[in-house]
Amino acid sequence: MRATLSLIVGALAAATPAIAQPRESAANTRVSSADVRRALGQAVEAGDGGTVAANAWLLARMGGSLSAASRTRIAPLLAEGAATLPAALNALFDANGHPREASAVVESIPTGFRLIEGVAFDQARRRLFAGSVVDRSLLMRGPQGWTPVRVDNLGGVFGMAVDRERRLLWLATGPAEPVPGADSAFAGLVAVHLDRLTEMRRIAMPGVRPGDVAIGRDGSLYVSDGQSGAIHVCRPGCSVTQVLLAPGRLRSPQGMALWPDGRHLVVADYALGLFRINIATGAAEPILPAEPTMLEGIDGLLIHRGRLIAIQNGSLPRRIIAISLDREARAITGIEVLERAHDGWSEPTLGTMDGDRLIYVADAQWERFGANGVLQGEGPLRPTAIHALPIPRPDSDRGGAIR
Repeated sequence: MRATLSLIVGALAAATPAIAQPRESAANTRVSSADVRRALGQAVEAGDGGTVAANAWLLARMGGSLSAASRTRIAPLLAEGAATLPAALNALFDANGHPREASAVVESIPTGFRLIEGVAFDQARRRLFAGSVVDRSLLMRGPQGWTPVRVDNLGGVFGMAVDRERRLLWLATGPAEPVPGADSAFAGLVAVHLDRLTEMRRIAMPGVRPGDVAIGRDGSLYVSDGQSGAIHVCRPGCSVTQVLLAPGRLRSPQGMALWPDGRHLVVADYALGLFRINIATGAAEPILPAEPTMLEGIDGLLIHRGRLIAIQNGSLPRRIIAISLDREARAITGIEVLERAHDGWSEPTLGTMDGDRLIYVADAQWERFGANGVLQGEGPLRPTAIHALPIPRPDSDRGGAIR
């Protein structure tokens, strides 16, 4: 459950001139591509070719791309009478936007189950679960196809996480604009036993909009609220959650992953990028890249063999990336693009790990649902495509390069 895409990337896209590529200082590596696009749009309106050039090169180096129409629009500002961008810049934008497709469809959820946001995989029994936002239901893939699991009084089902040791599937559930009867929707966490498929626990979080959930080694639960910016925690055995990070520090926290040291929680803020939260103190600090790169628009966040796997549906282009951090999770040492601009995507959302595979929702179709789940637009819904993406093992020979 993330911020509206247009709020993050709705600024005008632009391009650059045949001048030396400007370099950014390390102090400015936190700049987002949305900031760059915004500055670019303002420079276009002002007719400031120098600023257009600087921001276009910066956007290209960050991994961003531009439409053909935007490139044509800014070309005259870069050189008098120019109809196209300089070849080097144009090639970089082309490379950044070129589709990279490495996943394949492994499941297709029928259109009778509407707005699938998250999935979870039970390794022990090899079963895949999915959550419907509009139908306010938990689904399971069984021998007869996709069927609802009997859990009463849910809200929209968003993030999910499996507690393997305790054989529990935790759901983050609550109200949102497309949830029918949102005023009556239960807001909080619900645990379902993975073997008995019955509800085991329910933790109410009134006034919160739970978006995603992560589980610590000790069974602690971490819940993000993308509306208020808060992070909540439920320690083992709790009946009431506590605030780990108060509203206002982050703008729109989404996916979370427990760092292997067990002391830190890595959180993806949809607008601001990655943050490291000290679990003991609640102190939060940004995780910075060595050079400017696109880190906004991350919805799903998981960990695989010491790297973060991030699903970016609020970047242009949309991507799935592997992010390497230093041992203390203070700095980004490398980014590898695993998929980009896949032809089968409408909007990839959340995922789950099955060994060395990422299983993720590739075609959520959020844009088709308005208030109370009313269908918008023309044409029928598509079945929800679930993709599986092989995740390569980290290669120390890569040297932390951003690929």
